[in-house]
Amino acid sequence: MRRSLVALAVTTIALPLAAQDTLSRAERFMRDCDHFGRRDSERLCEVRGVRMAAGQRVNIDALENGSVRFFGSDRRDVLVRALIQSYGETRAEAEALAKDVRIQTNGARVYADGPSNRRRQGWHVSYEVWVPHRMDLE
Repeated sequence: MRRSLVALAVTTIALPLAAQDTLSRAERFMRDCDHFGRRDSERLCEVRGVRMAAGQRVNIDALENGSVRFFGSDRRDVLVRALIQSYGETRAEAEALAKDVRIQTNGARVYADGPSNRRRQGWHVSYEVWVPHRMDLE
């Protein structure tokens, strides 16, 4: 009986942890949106995708306040997911700011463009990028 209870406890703890591993970074980003950034502001999180033809190189510009994670895949194209977070004094300000953030592509380069950050308003973008296994990165 004791072994059964230990096995049940281990299974009960392990299953939720295994389920967390199946969430993509984008799904975790959306789930945890309210836990990012300043506590005295309203936040909005959004995920946008861009597909590009696989060329010889890809250049992801995360500016000064973003990050980039690359994943090798069996894809023939490049999939870029932009994880956008904006904040403002009100939900409407955060939504308006996020709407003004544009994910741009210029040849092999991907970057975000948007309004200037201010004292109590701002935005940033991080990226998840899936590329073919044999592709050069810059």
